Amino acid sequence: MTYEKFRREVKRVLEATAVPLTWNQIKARSTTLKQKAPYHVFVQKLQGDIGLVRLKPKTARGERRTRTVWALRRWFEDGRFRELLPEKVRLTILSSKKDHAIAANEHWELKRIFPLPAGSDGLKPWDVVEAEVEAFFPEMDRRPESIKIRGDGLGLRLLQRIEDGEERLRVAEKVAETGEFLHTDAWRGKTLGVTKPRFRCFYFYDSRCQFFCDQSVCVGHDLEVEAGGEGGGKGEGGEEGEGGEEGEGGEKGEGGEKGEEAGERGEGDRESVEIKGDKVFFVLEAVERKGGEFVWEKERVEWRIKSVISLTDPRQQRLFLN
Repeated sequence: MTYEKFRREVKRVLEATAVPLTWNQIKARSTTLKQKAPYHVFVQKLQGDIGLVRLKPKTARGERRTRTVWALRRWFEDGRFRELLPEKVRLTILSSKKDHAIAANEHWELKRIFPLPAGSDGLKPWDVVEAEVEAFFPEMDRRPESIKIRGDGLGLRLLQRIEDGEERLRVAEKVAETGEFLHTDAWRGKTLGVTKPRFRCFYFYDSRCQFFCDQSVCVGHDLEVEAGGEGGGKGEGGEEGEGGEEGEGGEKGEGGEKGEEAGERGEGDRESVEIKGDKVFFVLEAVERKGGEFVWEKERVEWRIKSVISLTDPRQQRLFLN
């Protein structure tokens, strides 16, 4: 089934019933949806296209945890079904700034949480936290991925930190998407994304990055890199990927891969960061325009790199030369 047919059918069923449904309930009301589980890329696109919200309704203490339901964001914005919204969410932090963080929830959906407690040490990438929600759909930030949490620090609890390299890679691969959203404005309302550059072919210079995504039509992207982006990239003088040429003043990493265990610092006016691993992912955010305008108000969507996830794959076999 193509994405367009999938989108129309899911939207038709939800609008016809006008109540949150599980995936099995949606399938039971359709003659065309037959798959046991929906393709995760299609689900990610629905979040922007039709305002899909997936959640596990809160339950009273002692009750069995309910199954995930699908709903439309506008239902909650109209004041309906708010009793279903959970009071707390579990999140894995992917990128953290002074006043907000980007994280993945239990459905591997990207969320932006704010405000972070003032005067604290802040969150770090790969922290797993439980956050007490103040508003799922805050009026002060209407971007669909944004969640306002309790801001006094008491509603944010660190559960654990992911230290295992293989587990970190599993999380990154779960949240990563194809680069399709960089080439189309159809995902209206989408303001966060994680993608993997093609063939590790990317180049950092000044405060920008040039790279190719995985789309066959891609002729290259040139995006701004947010200052202080942790986890990742080289400035001017970084290395090219396999098959590329050496950057000015740079050397090729072992095996011809860009920055593999190189650990060299980037230059420029932004905070220097490193690329150490052989698996690289970009955490992206849509650029806000003047007047607070975002994706759904303009046809042309611009993206910037919030941070870079750089990991070494422990499953990768390596040839060590003397």
